[in-house]
Amino acid sequence: MTKPLTKSLALERLTALAQRFKVPVPRLEWSQRARYGQYILSETTALNPVTQNPVPLTRIRLGANLTTGSENALLHEFAHHVAYTRHGWLRGKKAHGALYTEILIDVVQAWYGDLAKYPWHREYKQVYDYVRSQARRAA
Repeated sequence: MTKPLTKSLALERLTALAQRFKVPVPRLEWSQRARYGQYILSETTALNPVTQNPVPLTRIRLGANLTTGSENALLHEFAHHVAYTRHGWLRGKKAHGALYTEILIDVVQAWYGDLAKYPWHREYKQVYDYVRSQARRAA
């Protein structure tokens, strides 16, 4: 059984994932009242240390009492961070579309080493259906 996710452990895992995917570490907001994970794009900006261009600050909101499980929410929200960093803000159906789902698959594979360890049935229907269709094609 895995250790319960704490703020410090979540930050440690986000840092490891950010290094693996070569993206900045998102700010972590930890709330004991949070029931769902959330990826938040802030109106506030910071200067990119390399380009000196303003970039939006992003953060991931998690907590110990999430209904989907804190570790799964961390992976889901981190995939949003990778998608945003690489492709810009994905809105509407694209937020959980094929591009996002491919990134989530990469994140899950990197984290667990086995896609079957992630609870795909608890994902958005669009994500779940995409993963199932990819699995059928591979078989």
